[in-house]
Amino acid sequence: MRLFTIITRQLSRNRLYIFINLMGLSVAIAIGLLVYSFVVKEVQTDEFHRNGENIYRILGKEKSDDTYSSEHCGLLAPSVLRQISGIEDFVRIWPQSMEIKTEGMADFNAVETCFHADSAFFSVFTFPLVHGVFSQNLPFRWAVISERAAQKYFKDTDPVGQNVYVRSDMWFPKPIPYQVVAVMRNIPAWSTLQTDIVLDYRYTEQFTDWNNNFLSLTYVQLSPKNSVQTIEEDIKKFYAVVQPETEYQFKLQSLGSVYYHGENVEYSSDYKAPQGSLFLTRLLVGITLLIFFLSSCNYVMIKVVQSQHNLRMFAIQRCYGADNKSVWIHFLVETTVYFVLSGIIGICLARWLFPAFQEVITPGFHYPFPFSVASVFCFIGILCVFIVFISVSLSYYFLNRLNTGGIKESVDKKVSVFDLRKVLAFVSVAIFSLLFVTATIVNRQIGFLKNKDLGYSVENVLSVSGSNEVIKATLSGNPDILSVTSGSTPLPMEEPSFLKLTCQFDNGLMPEKAEIISGDADYLSTYRIQLLEGKNFDPATDPQNTGVIPLLVNQQFVRKSGLKQAVGTLFRGRTFDDEPFSNFKIIGIVKDFYAHPLYKEIDPLVISYSKGSYSHGFMNNDITTICYMPLKKTEVLQFLHENNLTCYYVYDYARLYGKEEAFMRLINIVAVIAIFIGGLGIFAFSVFFVASRKKEVALRKINGGTEWAIQRQLNRDFVVLTLWACLFSIPLGYYLISSWLEKFACRIELNWYFFILVALCCLTFVCLVVTWQIRKIVTLNPVECLKEL
Repeated sequence: MRLFTIITRQLSRNRLYIFINLMGLSVAIAIGLLVYSFVVKEVQTDEFHRNGENIYRILGKEKSDDTYSSEHCGLLAPSVLRQISGIEDFVRIWPQSMEIKTEGMADFNAVETCFHADSAFFSVFTFPLVHGVFSQNLPFRWAVISERAAQKYFKDTDPVGQNVYVRSDMWFPKPIPYQVVAVMRNIPAWSTLQTDIVLDYRYTEQFTDWNNNFLSLTYVQLSPKNSVQTIEEDIKKFYAVVQPETEYQFKLQSLGSVYYHGENVEYSSDYKAPQGSLFLTRLLVGITLLIFFLSSCNYVMIKVVQSQHNLRMFAIQRCYGADNKSVWIHFLVETTVYFVLSGIIGICLARWLFPAFQEVITPGFHYPFPFSVASVFCFIGILCVFIVFISVSLSYYFLNRLNTGGIKESVDKKVSVFDLRKVLAFVSVAIFSLLFVTATIVNRQIGFLKNKDLGYSVENVLSVSGSNEVIKATLSGNPDILSVTSGSTPLPMEEPSFLKLTCQFDNGLMPEKAEIISGDADYLSTYRIQLLEGKNFDPATDPQNTGVIPLLVNQQFVRKSGLKQAVGTLFRGRTFDDEPFSNFKIIGIVKDFYAHPLYKEIDPLVISYSKGSYSHGFMNNDITTICYMPLKKTEVLQFLHENNLTCYYVYDYARLYGKEEAFMRLINIVAVIAIFIGGLGIFAFSVFFVASRKKEVALRKINGGTEWAIQRQLNRDFVVLTLWACLFSIPLGYYLISSWLEKFACRIELNWYFFILVALCCLTFVCLVVTWQIRKIVTLNPVECLKEL
């Protein structure tokens, strides 16, 4: 009780230091809670399935491909189940965006991502039912909806036994009824399978054949202790029998690795499983520990600043028989009190900031705050580690001074050669300088990506599904549409997979294959791609009649091929090794443009002429792209809707670089927090520094020193400390962020003056924090200062 009384008195006498400590620790704990909630969600993803360790996703690719496909022909799963031992069950999932309507709704006014799945969906995966009964081999088309969907579409009525109607402009233009047989619990946020409506797969099965209609995600449940490699080989052998013309490789990916190791997996449908990032998770944990360390340094620094008073108190207690144990207990209790008070404030702050944090770290995807006994005790355990670490550090520091110098030396005001306060101030400045330079580099790189000239324009451009002369004629008849083109979009997805054209010239093969896309005579004008030399496609020319396919090539193609006069060159080429060579002719050279996200350099590329149903070597050719007049977007969208044309945008920056944007927002927030906490520490140190130099300042003024000269002299210590901290932290920050920068083929150049500017910004911040305190003492009457001392 007496110890609490002493601590309470100390707290009441040092309100400024208490405020700084509580603010720093509270913000650190709040950030720790937010990051902890995210990390818990990440590590628990797909861990709740009872059979999770035996569930695998089938991935496949052709031998020449670099990435695996996650979707396969619907006939694959039931066929391999009959042919291969070791597979207990399978689930096919065909995810599609569907318009939804119930019997009580007047029209289809809602769109949901529905899963057409096999009936084994609820036995292989653990998605419990809360209402209704589900059984396999039902004689009608069934549907299972989530609690969320039940409330949304049926309100307070019982959905079981009622029908939901679905339709899709592309697949099911006529409404199809499905009878709701059960309601499942909402799928948790920590699942890579996310839907609110599961529909009977059997209806889509009638359209499925080995020509890969209705590509489906395929999961299998293996028998325990079966060899995964053996089953992979068996699937490969079976596929070689049914599709002998294709050399296909298969891989079984465990369910637990889908979330963190799906970066090299392609999806044919619009649905893409949630993708985690080990880099981001580790970064968050590291940043949180760094912020905890920064706030802990502030706390230790303030306690060291108050060391003279504490040393006297401990020295007096030792005179009355106190031992080292009393010092340990004192700091343990005091630190615990600070962390408990900060924890209460931090919890309230975390709950308040939780929605905003979700928008930053996982925009558009929300997850509940994980509150369980295990998670609470785990977080408390982490805090206890910091409490013990800080208590031990402070106790060691004070006991070392007390035991080394003795009681008399401890009571005397004397600054040791090794000033721990300056070391901790150096650490604070170094940490926020480190985060400041990394945040600056990340912001510059993201800004560079946004403003980079791609070599084509997507302003007032959008695409529609389907590509034929009827669609093109319909669109061309609208006066608000300037041009219409059929062919590949320049940047269609996160990681486009173009066909590769082997080029054979008179002097031999081109050392590097060229990517090939398709376009018609309006392709260049629609995307505003610059033609540098030669001519554009002639709409009157028919390649099938001439036997020579006209090509437009980019500048990189000319460089790699070594052609001195490219326009007019004839050569032979093919996209597959087992097909005959075709004749090509280069009719023009276009300016280089980025057909991949900016993670990759520009490759040699050719644009093959596409006319009507004819196209040689294309990707995503089943689309039509339009360029419309400025300020006519609303009218054009209304026209497309009236003609039942589904539109989408060509260049979706958020989709391509969404993770980088989240990373930038995260770094910015962390940098602001680090600057705030570090600023509090520097402010606390400057308060002590100024108070300890009052006598010096008074004597300097009495001896004729000017206010400017004295202020410059006192600022010099902080300037030197900041410059040393920047000299250490700025190169370290560049080294740490360089691995992130290296994944971009197009990245910013960092010159020496950039780092000088960053150091000046850090120096300006520190000077602004400390100059205020120094100015207060410099303007005081020296006589009054000496009287106080």
